[in-house]
Parts: sequence; structure tokens; C-alpha cells
Amino acid sequence: MVDKTASTFTPEANPALANKIPIVKTSDTVLYISTIQDILKLIGYVRTGSWYGTPINSIGGGQINLTSGVLRAFPFIVTKGFGIDRIQIDVITGAAGNCIFGIYDSNAALYPNLKIAESTVQSVSAAGLKTTTISATLNSITLYWLVYSTDVTPTVRSINIGAVPTVLGHDGIAGYIQQNVGWTVAKTYDGTLPSSFTPAGTLLIGNVIPLILVRAT
Repeated sequence: MVDKTASTFTPEANPALANKIPIVKTSDTVLYISTIQDILKLIGYVRTGSWYGTPINSIGGGQINLTSGVLRAFPFIVTKGFGIDRIQIDVITGAAGNCIFGIYDSNAALYPNLKIAESTVQSVSAAGLKTTTISATLNSITLYWLVYSTDVTPTVRSINIGAVPTVLGHDGIAGYIQQNVGWTVAKTYDGTLPSSFTPAGTLLIGNVIPLILVRAT
């Protein structure tokens, strides 16, 4: 991204700008961009102390039961890098058991890869916010995955399809009201998350997903 005065930095005066796009002009200043990364840098704002996760807007909200005996992952797109110090879910109706949740980076196939951070084991026997300390730094313009594993099926706060980025696409025109919202793979709950996400998962199709959030530092 180049931010220079138009009088001296123009495609005519500087051939290096020939393939760039002028998007802002204030007085004699022009901002040139050439990549989608440049665009994302312009819109990437993060507020310290606020919570972030899968939702790309505030559409919808409801509840969903977690599924036991699986490892499930949901997309989290970070446009501007930031540190995180907490991770949280909201239990609406408890179930006598435990849950662990965390965050993974992504491989080139848009599949969860290496664990970045995980919560401590959280009891989900009673309703309420389940918040735990974590520590990680997230990179700009990067896809991450928010993950959970549990031995019971508590009801938790959810978000609907309108707030889930279509990273994994849809399953065809006939199923456009649903989309591929994440990955699921069998895993016996043992109170930990694997350092590398279990391979050979299958796409999870649905219209609601659990809401997992991290807090920015």
C-alpha cells in the first residue's frame, strides 16, 4: 500500500503504481492499493477489551446443544492482528459434565491445523458464562478455527447462518438456506484438545453454530 502525494506519486510519474488503484484522494494525497490484503488492512479495527469470534455481523442469536464425542471447529477470520487473553462460551441449560474449547490455525485446505491456545476444563453443569484465561497473538488477514470438545450436551448460546462467513461454501443450490459452517470429527472426550487437529474430518452443514468468543488485549 502506497500513501504519497499525487503530484509526485502517480502512475504517470511512477510506473510502479501503474497496476494499483487510487481509492482515496484528499487535497493532493492519493492512497493506492493493489491487493485484497491492502483492503482488509483498511477495515481491520480491533478494540481492546471487546470480544470477537465467528460472527461477521450481529444477525440472529439463539441456542444449540453441543455434541459429545466429537471435535468441532468453526471459522474465525482475523483482519487485523491482536492479542487475546480470555475465551468464553455461554451455557443456557447445563448438563452434568465438562467442556474444553480453544483456537487453531488453518492449513491451505481450509482445515484446522495446529492448536494456538486452549481453555482449562470447564464444568457445564450449571447455566452461565464459562470464561477462562488463555494467551495468544493472532495474525492479520488470517483464518483461525474456534473449537470445542465435550462429554455432555449442554445448551449454549448460538449464532445463525447469517452471521457465519461462507469460508467453506454451500452444498449446492438446493441447500442454499444452509451452508458448510465448520468441521466435525470423532474424538472421545479426555479433557484436552490435540496439538494438531484430528485429520479426516467431514464438513458440518447447518444453520446455527455455537458462539465461542475471545477477548482482545
